[in-house]
Amino acid sequence: MGLTRKPIEPITFEAIDTSGLDTKIKDVIKAFDVNNNQKVEIKEVDSNRNSRIDNLLATTNKLTANQFEAMTAFFHKHGFRFRRTIPIPNTDNDEAQQKKSCSKQNAIEKNPDPTNKAKNQDMPESLVAYLAEAQDKKPRFIPEYKYNKFFLQFSEGRDADSIAIEQFRISAHILDSDPKAEVFLTRASTVGNIDVLIEEYIESIHRDRLHIIEEPVITEKWAQDFGEPTGGKNSLFISGWAYGGFAERERAVYLPMQDIPVNKQDVPFVLQGGNVTKTKLKGKNLLIVGKDDIDDTKKQYKENYDYDISDEMIQTLYEKAFGKCKLLVLENTPAIDGASSCAFHIDQMALFPRPNTVILPRIIYQNEHPSLTAEENDYIRTLEQNKAILEEAGFNVIEIPTSWDMAMECQAFTNSISLKKPSGTTLIMPSFGQEDVEKEIRHILEANGFEVRFSENTTSKLMGNTHCLTGALAMIDTKAQSIKRSEVS
Repeated sequence: MGLTRKPIEPITFEAIDTSGLDTKIKDVIKAFDVNNNQKVEIKEVDSNRNSRIDNLLATTNKLTANQFEAMTAFFHKHGFRFRRTIPIPNTDNDEAQQKKSCSKQNAIEKNPDPTNKAKNQDMPESLVAYLAEAQDKKPRFIPEYKYNKFFLQFSEGRDADSIAIEQFRISAHILDSDPKAEVFLTRASTVGNIDVLIEEYIESIHRDRLHIIEEPVITEKWAQDFGEPTGGKNSLFISGWAYGGFAERERAVYLPMQDIPVNKQDVPFVLQGGNVTKTKLKGKNLLIVGKDDIDDTKKQYKENYDYDISDEMIQTLYEKAFGKCKLLVLENTPAIDGASSCAFHIDQMALFPRPNTVILPRIIYQNEHPSLTAEENDYIRTLEQNKAILEEAGFNVIEIPTSWDMAMECQAFTNSISLKKPSGTTLIMPSFGQEDVEKEIRHILEANGFEVRFSENTTSKLMGNTHCLTGALAMIDTKAQSIKRSEVS
């Protein structure tokens, strides 16, 4: 008797608002349905499910690796791309897959999870595969303030043109602050008149360090959400599971930095750029991570794989990704009624601009709020907890003023970029039009040896500031065909 192939499960695209779904997307989905004999559905989901991602999600866990690759290629051709977070088992050949799995399992036996020795055989295959692949790699730990190559994404959507202007202001500050810095602007073809913006904001002497990369579609402006760079001979840009995990069951289809020519690698843990940073403390490498990322990683392993990943294994994963380091965990403010809070990432309340130093906000005008709201209580409690953690670790704490209103409106001066140069460190900080507060901040930071540049910020209403908009790169091939320098002279 011949084998009977199971019917292919439908691919479901989930959209927050199907009424606003672009006609082109619908046409592409229909075409995929016809050309590949694959049933495709679109269904609407609750808009509160993920307040930070207002684009499409694709549920593709029923596809084999070959089917997924075919689907990815098809959508890429039409200007839409999937961000693949972890490997998918190739179920087209079960026997070959089992042999491959055994080989990978044997490869990591030298470095098992110390608290899960009896469960190693039950490790998710994606974790086994990652550990086997990463076994011989030794990434070089580089503090965030040492990077001088950055990328920004000019996205489509609400306020795209005004955000593009803000991104050009940031780019101008970066290029003007550091003669060795480079900026890579990835843009959707529909956003703004780039040549006009270059002419207006970028000085001619800096334009050879400004690179423009054309993309058909970009739906995500927060560069930090794409991942983090690592250093070394084989520098990587690593992308992890994003909001809510997006493990094998869900993959975000917002466009990642596909055409920036860096080496990329997916890592099997939650990684949100604003919730992780790298610094030096007492000469030692220190990775600082928001507790929410660790808790969410554990949750995703349990829910998706029924696997209790240990703290020791999470430490191992971080070291495989970033290099040898110690781990320091900071608190995040909890969600309020299911919505993101004002300090959901550590860059909303801490900046590590040089070794041994952290900049934290200090609430002023406290007497104006004799009765605190739940969110204000959470913020001040979390801030005090993190200050105590950092002081106990040995950091020099510099406090800068902020008001309750600014903190509750996601206006965070710590959401900044640090540029380390031979002459010192420059801080590119968001400006919220509070001249008195910013004057005091400049005075405090200049007294501590920093150069301060304020860049007008309008994205706080979207729950992000300067650091959120700006990603860093460790290594890049500037000769790649996808890159062109500014042609405006």
